[in-house]
Amino acid sequence: MRRSLRGLSVAVIAASVICVLAAMAAWWVPAFDSLRIVSPYAAVVILGLAVLGRGLTQGVRWAVLPVAMIGIWPVVDLTWPVANAAPTGATLRLLQHNLYYKNPATDLTARLGDFDIATLQETRGAKIALSALPSGWTVITCADKTLTQTAVVSRFPALASGCLANGEAWMRVATPGGDVTIVSLHLVWPWPAGGNAQARQVARLTSDIAALPGPMIVGGDFNQMPWSAATTRIARASNTRPIDGIRATFIKKNGLVRLPIDHVLVPPGWNARATVTGQNGSDHEAVLAEINVGRSVGG
Repeated sequence: MRRSLRGLSVAVIAASVICVLAAMAAWWVPAFDSLRIVSPYAAVVILGLAVLGRGLTQGVRWAVLPVAMIGIWPVVDLTWPVANAAPTGATLRLLQHNLYYKNPATDLTARLGDFDIATLQETRGAKIALSALPSGWTVITCADKTLTQTAVVSRFPALASGCLANGEAWMRVATPGGDVTIVSLHLVWPWPAGGNAQARQVARLTSDIAALPGPMIVGGDFNQMPWSAATTRIARASNTRPIDGIRATFIKKNGLVRLPIDHVLVPPGWNARATVTGQNGSDHEAVLAEINVGRSVGG
């Protein structure tokens, strides 16, 4: 019996270690980026068995603990409470929402009443709602051959706007805290559903985004974890990072599947907070981001 338990523990640890290390290899093998969904859980399993598992040698325990730390660190980095300070007197309130392509979003004008900026995706069903926004709002919409049309909507004066190669909308706006470039993006599904399409899209996006003027705020449906290689590549190209915290925005199977795949990225150190605010006719939760443009935590 003891041999069976020890063998099971070793097998589970081995599988979990392979999962974490393969997820880290996503920088070179894009298909492995999908393993970032489960790698933190695998890391917790490694940690638990290494600390509590019986029949494991000290050598095995010390060998796998660093792997567990590697797998858990991205989650700790996003949820460390010191970094997740609430902004005071936010200079920009941003709504990030994948509207769902069949959603007419008839309540969009009312919803935008509390916001300054919106980054929207799958806006095909909301064409009438976007065209009916009252004066004072500037709208830039961009379409491609899929259902991932994007838009940036601003109450602040627009200085410039355009569409990137794959249909991502961007707008340079004048905020009370200074000029900022806002980008709305929608990444296609990752492997295996989309093959290597997401990796190719990210490769194009990084060069396009890097050419835009900073500082930058990026909102979108990334179809990836905030600690994924895909999200990190976008963050590096835009000199941003996801707002601290992990928010489930795509919820399926009666709540059993809860994925944080919709993100708002801001320059490192900016004082910002994000919360989910409901689906409003979509299959994604909307994200409210409160941002102090140009102000750091404690500044």
